[in-house]
Amino acid sequence: MAALARVVLNPVLVGRLLAGWGPVEAWEALRGGQHPLDPEGRWQEAARRLDLGGLGAVLDRFGVRVLGPGDPWFPTRLAERPGGPRVLFVRGQMATLGAGPVVAVIGSRAATGYGQEVARWFGTTLADAGVVVAGGLRRGIEAAAHAGALVAAGPGPLAVVGGGLGRALAGDERRQQAAVVSRGALVSELPPGVPERPWTLAMRCRLLAALAEVVVV
Repeated sequence: MAALARVVLNPVLVGRLLAGWGPVEAWEALRGGQHPLDPEGRWQEAARRLDLGGLGAVLDRFGVRVLGPGDPWFPTRLAERPGGPRVLFVRGQMATLGAGPVVAVIGSRAATGYGQEVARWFGTTLADAGVVVAGGLRRGIEAAAHAGALVAAGPGPLAVVGGGLGRALAGDERRQQAAVVSRGALVSELPPGVPERPWTLAMRCRLLAALAEVVVV
């Protein structure tokens, strides 16, 4: 699944490639030019060039686990959703994915002090009630909500990332991600090495909405 995601770089198309196929069978068909969704060999050459051992080493180095619908940690909401994600890359505590109902708290990066205070209160209050607080871990409202969840007694937060996990980070962003990994989980539909782009951020919003039962804006 990780190899398919790395070659295709589009979670929706990855789901279509896997429809009715096991991951190994879909990969071998793609590499052999026999997958019906790749009649012109669009991804065949890239699949043949991909260093599977190198990809596995990157996943190991960053502690990234690859989940699919057959994995016990794969969120039920996603598995049951037609057209939903079929591959997740996760760092941190797998149990966070099933620790309770999920509420997303999202908002402006350029938040006021009062806005961040309210978001932090939401994060703490929801987590203390057994809710998994989800967001994008961006500065402003979402970072504040995660910070609130981290000091609560309930489950750790769930941060949905708009790019591949394992990117080199600096300063506050690195510390925030490390804190989430220690108690919660980082999730992406994209494999390590994929940078954030406008289209990847749109995919992040799609995944966040699919995971959450309620969205607080």
